Amino acid sequence: MLNSHRPPHIFKDDSIYFISSRTFEQKPYFNTSIKKKLLMKAINDARQRFSIEFYAWVILDNHYHLLARISASPQFAIPKLAQRSSEMPRSSEMNEVNFALGNEARISASPQFATPKYKLVEFIRKIHKDSARYLNKQDNTPGRKIWYQYFDHCIRDEVDFWKHFNYIHQNPVKHGFCKNLADIFAYPFSSAKSWSKIKGEEWFDSCFELYPIVDFVINE
Repeated sequence: MLNSHRPPHIFKDDSIYFISSRTFEQKPYFNTSIKKKLLMKAINDARQRFSIEFYAWVILDNHYHLLARISASPQFAIPKLAQRSSEMPRSSEMNEVNFALGNEARISASPQFATPKYKLVEFIRKIHKDSARYLNKQDNTPGRKIWYQYFDHCIRDEVDFWKHFNYIHQNPVKHGFCKNLADIFAYPFSSAKSWSKIKGEEWFDSCFELYPIVDFVINE
């Protein structure tokens, strides 16, 4: 029987997805830098395994958010930001964002991972399996349930893209890890610092100005 509490998963070829996942009972399992780094490693390993490109990411104590292209092809593009943010990132600039935590080499997708639907499901499964194993080994709690479920949203258009992009980078402020948006560049478990390094803080500020943050209801 279909679980009425599980959000529907919408798949579309060669699309950009906002992905959000939280821990079981929203427990702060990743409440130290060491534990967040374990999750970062699991996410980065899965990213490379399935040849997925990230536009934005953030990790907090009991959840993470990703903005990623789930594509059957190696093509990578980013929506064009209007007016003052005149020059958008090129693929060659994305290494800093993908993932700012290790080996940036792209691994070609195997044929069995060709469809976006299969890649998305297996990508999340690998993140959760590996991160739970790493964390439970460190805490000596074999078999403990770490993850609850995940939510995905297929990005509809440019406005939708930038609102989710901004939402991800604002998340440390929302949850009290940063006092304000100026502090997010110092938060180590987010792509904000990387984007600031690549494009500059003025570019980053224009993203927020042109596309105000929307507080999405995703049961964090």
